[in-house]
Amino acid sequence: CMVDYAFHLIVARADEQTLGQDLPALIHDGYTSIKVYMTYEGLKLSDYELLKVLELTRRERAQVMVHAENDGIIRYMTEAMEAQGITEPRGHALSRPMLAEREATQRAITLAELMDQPITVVHVSNRGAMEEIRKAQAMRLKVVAETCPQYLVLTAKDLDGLNMEGEKLICSPPPRDEDSQLACWEGLQQGVLSLF
Repeated sequence: CMVDYAFHLIVARADEQTLGQDLPALIHDGYTSIKVYMTYEGLKLSDYELLKVLELTRRERAQVMVHAENDGIIRYMTEAMEAQGITEPRGHALSRPMLAEREATQRAITLAELMDQPITVVHVSNRGAMEEIRKAQAMRLKVVAETCPQYLVLTAKDLDGLNMEGEKLICSPPPRDEDSQLACWEGLQQGVLSLF
């Protein structure tokens, strides 16, 4: 291998077997980057489960990466879009409003603060989520954040491609608006978003 690489372990269960045996053993074997989701059926952890993971990773000195989106909002909005017959790619962006990401980002930061555990918020796509991270960093909380290329060059309008071409650009969180693009650029320039 010509480059260094590492695996992120996705924790989709916070049961006794996972937290009591499997995850500590993997961390001791060198897998120290843990990814958790606040949405997606089969992957999402409840706040309680996330706290248990944060407790374990603090004790074992592992890093937690959080995909921060509010599952309840997404489920509600998805049902609303489907009821209105909005099933084309633009519906993906409409079903995941920026406030779903902002709220989950703030909640993840709060849970990490309670456990005094560093976190990395991944896939930051908009100003609201970025400002929650900026506030946490100003309070000297241990919060690092990442944005991605799609949030710098795409907007939700790009999902409106003809003949479902927009489906090639679906990601989560979805591309936002021009102000969100600018916010992500600003976040990188100012160091609020330190990973790309």
